[in-house]
Amino acid sequence: MTDSLTLRILVTDWPLDAALALARRGGFLPGVDVVAVPAGLDADRLNHLLAGAPPGEGTPVAAARTRMADGVAAGQLGMLQRDDDGRLGVLMGEAVLPYDGDAFHPAFALTYLALQHHPGRFRQVLAVSGPGADLRYAAVAARAATTALTVLGTPDQVFRMVGPRDADGVPVSPEFRVAVGGGGHRLLRVVEEGGDLLAELPLRHP
Repeated sequence: MTDSLTLRILVTDWPLDAALALARRGGFLPGVDVVAVPAGLDADRLNHLLAGAPPGEGTPVAAARTRMADGVAAGQLGMLQRDDDGRLGVLMGEAVLPYDGDAFHPAFALTYLALQHHPGRFRQVLAVSGPGADLRYAAVAARAATTALTVLGTPDQVFRMVGPRDADGVPVSPEFRVAVGGGGHRLLRVVEEGGDLLAELPLRHP
C-alpha cells in the first residue's frame, strides 16, 4: 500500500453513468479496481453492462453462495479464465473451479456493504453516491482503496459523503479526514478532474 491516497471528486447528475464510463476506460482493471454502489440493483445494472453476455475471460466474479466442499464463501471474489481447451473456469486463490453462471456473478461493481465485508483491497475505488450515502460510505471506500478514490455524485450527494469543501473543491471537514484515514494512509492528495494537484492533506487516523 502507498503512503498516500489520491482523491478525485466528480460532481455529476448521473453518477452511475459516469462511473460506467470511467470503468470502460483503459485505466480501469477488472479485479484490481472496483466500482462501489449504494444498492444491489445498481450493482446488477453495472455488472451486466460491463460484463457483456456471456461474461468472458478476465471478468471478475463473486460466488453467489457458499460452497463448503470447494472452500468458497458466498461473496468471495475470483476471476474467469480459459484453460487450454477453451473452457471457462474461475480462479479462486490457488484453485480453479468450473464456471457456472448461476454460481458466480460478475463483480465489476460491489455494494458498499459487500465492499465493507470483503477482506481484500483494490487499487482504485470508484465510489458512487446516492440519496442515502453519507460519510460512512466514503470511509468504506477509502478503507478498500490502496491508491486512488474517486467520489461521484450530485452536489448534495457529494456534500453528504465528503462534507464541506473550500473554493478549490478541497474537503475541509476534520471528520472526513478521520474517516478517510481509516484506510491507513498518511496523506490525502486531492486532485481536480483533470488530475492536477489541488492540495495534500495529512490524514487523521481513528
